[in-house]
Amino acid sequence: FSFAFWIKPQLLSGTLIHLSTSSLGTGTTCFPLLAFASNGSIIAQVLLTNGIIVSAIGPLLPTSSSSWIPIVQTWSSNNGLKLYINNTLVSSAVATTFLTSNSTMNYLTLGNCLNGCSSCTNGLLVSPGSFSGAIDEWLVFSRELNEDDVCAHFNAR
Repeated sequence: FSFAFWIKPQLLSGTLIHLSTSSLGTGTTCFPLLAFASNGSIIAQVLLTNGIIVSAIGPLLPTSSSSWIPIVQTWSSNNGLKLYINNTLVSSAVATTFLTSNSTMNYLTLGNCLNGCSSCTNGLLVSPGSFSGAIDEWLVFSRELNEDDVCAHFNAR
């Protein structure tokens, strides 16, 4: 899968994408896929089938009212977890499995973790919560985007 979007953060905190098996942000599977760590660095995560969260840690992003930042998170069983910022691969992690529910609906929540902020597994994220800023042109792909796809998508803007 891949998520591609642009952000304009006001603060480097909060949850960008939260996955859950409940529309309330909770459920049998719930965790932040992409969020900011307590130090402000951006972190992409996947939950493995053994229940462990694997993280790809990115850099601190600029906070400017005039700058949009392109973000892409990808995962595949062959290439693992990848995080691209400004069309550049900034972090990756080995993750050959990904735990999602095949028997119930999965919900993706943008900019918040709803009721899952305190009750879900958070991985390296000490303080998940509401994202302060703007999100634009959010796309979901059922496949992993490669580096050429990432560049082509964001250069077309």
